Amino acid sequence: MKFNVKFLSAACIIGSLGIFCACAQTPDAPPQSAAPAQTEQVSVHGETEAVVAQSLIKLEEITAAKRKFTAADQPWLNSLQKALGTEEIELPDLANLPQTVKADCRLNWSELNKIEGSAQLIYKTLKTMKAAQELKFQDFVLPDGSKVPVCNKTVYSFMRQSYTPDDFRKISELLKSKGVFNISINPANGLVATCDIEEGENDNMSKRQWVTDTVWAGGLEMQESPKDWIKAVETLAKFYTNPTEQKAFDEIIADPQIYLQGGPEAGVAHIFDPATLKRDPDWFNNKRLESMGMALGAMTGLLVDGFVMHTDRGTPEPKPEVLAAIANITAYLAAIDYPSAPSAGNWEEIPFPGGLTWDTAAINTSLTELYNFMYNSAYDKLPGMQNIRHKLMSQKHGHIFKTRKTLEKLLERGRERVAKTYMAESPGHREKDASLAFVCSEGHTVLDSDPIKNAQKQLQLLEMLEKSIVRDHGMIRYAPFTLELNDGSKVQSPDSYLNLNYNIACDIFGHLNLPWFTVINKFGSFDASDPKVFAARSTMSSPDCEAQWFMVSDLARSYSMTFRSLFDSAKERSIKEKQPKVTLNAKEIELIKTARAGADRNVNRALARITPEEETVKANGEKCPAWAVPEAWQCVSTLDGNKAYLPGVNTPLTWAKTSLNLTLNYHGANLTRLEENGLMDITAAGE
Repeated sequence: MKFNVKFLSAACIIGSLGIFCACAQTPDAPPQSAAPAQTEQVSVHGETEAVVAQSLIKLEEITAAKRKFTAADQPWLNSLQKALGTEEIELPDLANLPQTVKADCRLNWSELNKIEGSAQLIYKTLKTMKAAQELKFQDFVLPDGSKVPVCNKTVYSFMRQSYTPDDFRKISELLKSKGVFNISINPANGLVATCDIEEGENDNMSKRQWVTDTVWAGGLEMQESPKDWIKAVETLAKFYTNPTEQKAFDEIIADPQIYLQGGPEAGVAHIFDPATLKRDPDWFNNKRLESMGMALGAMTGLLVDGFVMHTDRGTPEPKPEVLAAIANITAYLAAIDYPSAPSAGNWEEIPFPGGLTWDTAAINTSLTELYNFMYNSAYDKLPGMQNIRHKLMSQKHGHIFKTRKTLEKLLERGRERVAKTYMAESPGHREKDASLAFVCSEGHTVLDSDPIKNAQKQLQLLEMLEKSIVRDHGMIRYAPFTLELNDGSKVQSPDSYLNLNYNIACDIFGHLNLPWFTVINKFGSFDASDPKVFAARSTMSSPDCEAQWFMVSDLARSYSMTFRSLFDSAKERSIKEKQPKVTLNAKEIELIKTARAGADRNVNRALARITPEEETVKANGEKCPAWAVPEAWQCVSTLDGNKAYLPGVNTPLTWAKTSLNLTLNYHGANLTRLEENGLMDITAAGE
């Protein structure tokens, strides 16, 4: 979900290195793609594989000897050219857009020497294509007859069409024993590594810290080391009060139009260098509001756990930066009117006007907890409560707490916004979006005051997401949507980030192609708000080859939270009626069946994404660890001319492993409650 590009317009999609553009076409027009020159391909797949095997040996020799290509290499390069290459291709002329230029794609030894690291690039490309062809899957059949491809045989043996609490205990023990949920904590600042990959493989992930990922990682960090979790939250507070971010807070709180009318760069950052706690100077999109909402929730949680709950996850002596950051964030969100403020959301792309549904829901949850901490009369006499409230009100932007009606009105608008737009992330723009899976995932968002209607609406949302954007290997980030550019042209945009062959020197036609790789990487420094750039870049994408992400686990957790809310409602009624155990009425049974089946179904999809028992290859040719949870599975061309999926470049991702862990814990706990009350059989699908 992370990528480093400087795109600065509301008429562009930031960070996708190839988007199907329908300029001067209807949104349903077929994609325009660069046309390759026709090259005779080796007809027998076995012959292609033999050529590739020989080439890999040669490339290993060149790399090991640290030598350049020589004329003696040309014969085997010719064979590789015949098997997988193309002679020339028409590519965007980056110096003269929208013109194109023909590029020579032949594997000539002297030309290859002009490209730094060409031998290693070709080696990794061939290795990736070979791995994609060879990775085997077993189909796990779901109750509705649909199939989920599973590559880890041991995981497959633990999967069930319908789960019991004991099933989850066994699965959790297995995954823990294999290190699936291991995290790397920096003892100095408490921060958990965003992605457990080697430094140098992807500096974007190994050297940067995302606020959102830090908060999500808390789900595991709190279990492993509560004291380090406190440090991590305090570190976030230090970031949010450093001179650069404090200045951004001060200016926008004083004049919200700086944010509302400014480009993506106008705002408080959400990515920082963990060594310096300064914003990343190369990341230009500062309109990710959900990060700020989640950070506010984490900091408020320290206070609630410290002063109200008295758990080891909180502190009764918060650092000054924590109090300052809480006031900064709250006043900032109020100033820009977060339910309607433009936001780039999870995907750090285009800031859509009118705000985003998940951003609003995330902020609502945190502000509700903060409001309760500040004004709940039941807390008035708790030790230290009046003092800590006074300290918050005394912060630079603590005026936001002096009149409770300000937050009440804001929260009311936020709740109304989510209740109205829960079926669309950005109404009228990008509607079917995986971010909506988070709306119900923690059980805090209420779409209707009536428990039955609330559950019905939540299930309506989750079933829509499952039908529209869930795929064999996960969930795509969003369904294709249409944008109108500054010049009036229409753009149909699928998700092109981590699209087909995104990280290797293979074009979308399955040809080994170094000029293609060079050009597609250079788009990272171009401003795609220019329609010429946008259209040119779009010719290098491949629709229906989107990366498929881990969020099926969040979808499973949301189903489980829906059935928990129904159970909790039934429990309250049973207590009032003095029933010894929880009883369910017919409507509750029907809805819990649906929610439980949805959770089971998507738990299976999540488990199926765990990498094989043995080391394999990622979509960039690097080693892929066994028993890991990828950020996404990426589409790759195979040696035989087909396409297949491999674990993505960001494997393992801390956010993904946390998501799976939380889902197993939540759903397992809910099933235990059913079992304890004798409700397993009547809530099983098909009963």
